[in-house]
Amino acid sequence: MAENIENNGCLQRDSAEHEGYAKARRSFNLIWKERDSVQPKLLEAILYKDNFNRAYKRVKANKGAPGVDGMTIKEALPYLQEHQQELTNRIYHGKYTPSPVRRVEIPKPDGGVRKLGIPTVIDRTLQQAITQQLVPIYEPLFTDGSYGYRPNRDAESSTRYLEEELKLTVNREKSRTVSVFAIRNFKFLGFALGRNRSGIYVRVHAKSWEKFKSKLKELSSRKRCQSINPSLERIKVYARGWLNYYGIASMKSNMNDINGWLYHRIRMCIWKQWKRVRTRYRNLMGMGVPKDLARTAVSHASYSI
Repeated sequence: MAENIENNGCLQRDSAEHEGYAKARRSFNLIWKERDSVQPKLLEAILYKDNFNRAYKRVKANKGAPGVDGMTIKEALPYLQEHQQELTNRIYHGKYTPSPVRRVEIPKPDGGVRKLGIPTVIDRTLQQAITQQLVPIYEPLFTDGSYGYRPNRDAESSTRYLEEELKLTVNREKSRTVSVFAIRNFKFLGFALGRNRSGIYVRVHAKSWEKFKSKLKELSSRKRCQSINPSLERIKVYARGWLNYYGIASMKSNMNDINGWLYHRIRMCIWKQWKRVRTRYRNLMGMGVPKDLARTAVSHASYSI
């Protein structure tokens, strides 16, 4: 099931990307139609005796511990032989319910534990039977750059691709595989990833905002505002590059705050550039500011923030 993506920011993609997304939507729409039309046949293929036998052999080859029912792989074979028809009928009529997983804790080298859930052998066999029929349908639709939960692909092969094809150096000591939902506002390449009630979100991480604002403060400092036009150009160049990188993130409310703060900084630069009281008064009047307001403004010499 696709997740909704929170996207209130400035999200822009070129025509090539739009075409790619359109093709993906068409492909998946076709899958859903085919799925609805062949669902009975697909379920029949999943529960076909030969497919089920092949699934059990795969589970047996993978070995593994029993689930919550305590049934071993060896004990599961006679059970399946005796109850296969009953199991098939329950699945056909939507009355089959998987058993809870057995929770186990595997010690980590650093002293922590990794929590795992072990399904029963019967559930693992059924999962394998489903996989054997679905993989040939969905596998051709994945991109070459997708390595998660695919046949003959794993984290090691994705690392090899990065190193051999993209010529990137992977620090194996510092690199790790984590769920982006296990940590609130998971930081990745300057972004904050996570999930809320609206679905999956992509935002600019708080530290990235701090660096952005710090750089803008440096570019709009009073010391660098001898001439406003060069300062504005430097700010525009930096902000444009930053927005091009973080443009996929949701940032509307934050950008409104930054804009208000930056406008105040720029007004400060202009105020300093005018320097003399007479110059400020004359320029304010030239901009259409009423005399009383212009006189009040120039009577306050401070422009600090």
